[in-house]
Order: sequence, then C-alpha cells, then structure tokens
Amino acid sequence: ASVYEEILNYNKDGEEYWVSLAINPVKDESGVIVKYISIQADITYTKIKSLDFHQKMLALGRSNAIIELDKNGLILEANENYLEILGYQREEIVGQYYSILSRKEHVFAKLLNAIDQEGLQSGVFTRYDNRGKVHLMKLMDYPVLNINGQLEKIIEFGTDVTNEKRLEREAELKQAELNSYLVGINNTIASAEFTLDSRVKGANDIFLKVMGFKASEVEGKSFADFIDEDSAMTMMWENLKLGKFFSGEFKLKDKAGKKLWLTGTFNPIIIQGAVPEKIMMFAQFTTQEKEKQNDMNKMVQALKCTLPVLELDNKYMCKTANEKFLKLFGLSRMELRSKSLLDFIDNYYHATWKKKSKEIIEQDFINMKLPISLKDRVVTYEVSVSIARNLEEEIARIIILFVKEIEEDVSVLVAL
Repeated sequence: ASVYEEILNYNKDGEEYWVSLAINPVKDESGVIVKYISIQADITYTKIKSLDFHQKMLALGRSNAIIELDKNGLILEANENYLEILGYQREEIVGQYYSILSRKEHVFAKLLNAIDQEGLQSGVFTRYDNRGKVHLMKLMDYPVLNINGQLEKIIEFGTDVTNEKRLEREAELKQAELNSYLVGINNTIASAEFTLDSRVKGANDIFLKVMGFKASEVEGKSFADFIDEDSAMTMMWENLKLGKFFSGEFKLKDKAGKKLWLTGTFNPIIIQGAVPEKIMMFAQFTTQEKEKQNDMNKMVQALKCTLPVLELDNKYMCKTANEKFLKLFGLSRMELRSKSLLDFIDNYYHATWKKKSKEIIEQDFINMKLPISLKDRVVTYEVSVSIARNLEEEIARIIILFVKEIEEDVSVLVAL
C-alpha cells in the first residue's frame, strides 16, 4: 500500500522544515513488490500557512460563535460558543437547515444573494435559541470557494449583542427623556452656559429677554459683568472648577443697569474624568417676588414699630414678641418664652377663649375683641389674629396684633 506522511525535519543548523513523503510500491508482472519509489517535497511554507490559519481559527473560535453551512443551507458544524449562546446540542442542529435558527424559510436565499452581490454578509440579525427566545447576533458570513472558484461552503462568525442592543435602546430612551426635560426647562426658566473661567458660552431666550441682551452681546462676557456688587465671586467659581455644585440668590443688573434678582443653581458638567468641562446655570428671575417681599417686610416692620405684636406656636405658647408688647406687659424675652396666651387673658374668659380658638384655626384670620389682664386692671383690646402655615398646611405660628385699646364697656371675645 502507498504511504503518505508529512514529516518535521531539521537541517544541519537545527532549523525546522517540513517535507511531504509519498512512498509507492513497484510490482512485477506477477504482483510481487520489487522496489519502492519515494517522492519528497518541501512543504515548509505551505505548512506554516496552514498552521497559521489553524491557530487563527482557534483564536476566532474562542471569542466568536462559528457555524459552517454547505451551499444548500445545511448546517455542517457549530462550535461550542454558538451552541452555548443558542442552547443547542451539536446533534440537534448539525444536518438541519439554517432556517431552524432564523425561523424564516427564505433567509438562506437572501444570505446567498448578499454574498453574491457583496462577497460577504454582515449585520445584526435575529436568531432563536432552542426555547424560542430571541437573540440579536452580530454576524459576518464568509464564502469558502473551491479551486475552481465555486462556492463550497459558508463560514459564519458571530457574537451575541442582545444585551448591548438593550443597553443602547435604554440609553436612547433616556436621552430622549433628557431632551424632553431640557426642552421643558429651556421654555420655563433662564439658563446660561459658562466656561470654567466664568465666560458666557451661550444663553437661552428667557435669560436674554429679561436681561435685555442679544446673544452676540453676552457671549464672552464674564459673570462678574452682570453682578451688581464689587465682588466677582471668585471663591464660588474656584469651587465650581473643583466640581462642587452651588446655589444661591444673586443681584444682577440688566443691559440698562436696572437691578434684578435671580435665584439659581450653578452645575459643573463633568463628561469624563474628574474635571468639569463647563458650567450650566439654571435660574429663575425673582425680582417681582423680591420686591413684594421687601414691601411686605417693610409693612411688617412698620406694624411692629407701631403696634404690640405677639407670636405663638400651634399650642398657643409664646415664641417671640416685639419691644412694644414686652414693654406693655413689663416682660423680658426670657420671661416671655415660658408663658402661653392664657397668661395674658383674664381668668374669667379662659373657657370662652378655648372655644373661640377653634374658630380662629378654621378661618386662619379673624378680628376680635380680647380682654387682657394687666397688672392692675383688665383691658379690652381689638386684635387681629393670623394663622401662618407651612408647605404641609400645618400651623407654623399664630400672630396676634394688638390694634388698639377699647375704653368703653363692650362684650369681649366677639369677632368684629
């Protein structure tokens, strides 16, 4: 019988080389072997190329799912990665048509057409595992041709990108949601973008309209140019450059020099690493609210300078009072803290007051006549009682203004 072997040899310098050895027997007329003919060929280059290809295929097989198809769409082989991803045993798919994985009858015809047109097929495709669960796989299909240039088989390389695509979709949805928020913010509050050294990069229409500038007029300006103070707020910007969030109330000046109030947040934008790339300001102009607050504060201050004022907690215990009240009753602030409103109402009217206090809480405000017990006499005062509530609608404090003393004999504890 003939013998064919590929043999690894070494030359006199110890270098490796490969030879193919073919030994064929030569027989006489009676069929007896009379000699052997040996043919050798140096196949070192071919062997190196073959081993190189084999090693590359092994490396690809470790990181890729690989499947081989014949030219009719029958599965010839599948590696462990492919089987593991789709949950098949080798014998379950070898010999089956490719459509078992795609659940589509004509998918192999489309694959052949893509290879015919482009030389290969690549993309992300839907494949089904043995339980019917969908997997998104990034696939590349390469044609293997015979020596005549005809299609012999197709090798498909792939990776499961199901989780990657899910994360991409979630990121797209989050980005769309974020864009919606930003559009909403941009339409309702003022915003401006600054460099790390406080220079304006851009501002939205609300900021520009209130401040009276055009976009081209604010770009490049420092935030200090808008501040109605001598301080350029150096410390704030140094903290912002370190990535620290900042919020506060600022007094600005518009293009005409008019004073404006703004309440806002300055947000370091960190895209990668630890150093901010820019600063975003989101703010609301509160000039009108500030003016109303100032007017109210002045009014309250005027009342406090004119009338005795007492503040109570929700149990009618004294919290604080102005100087006029303390002087009227001859009390210090320390002495006041231990007293309740009943300490100032004549004892005869305590029960009546407790009934009346429920009505006050329901109405939040009432004008009434109240009998006050001074050191040597009982005096009837016309008072205004107001309930101040917090954001949870709970009573934060009760404010009593002693409007005036009533000299004539009147019925007390009666709403005006």
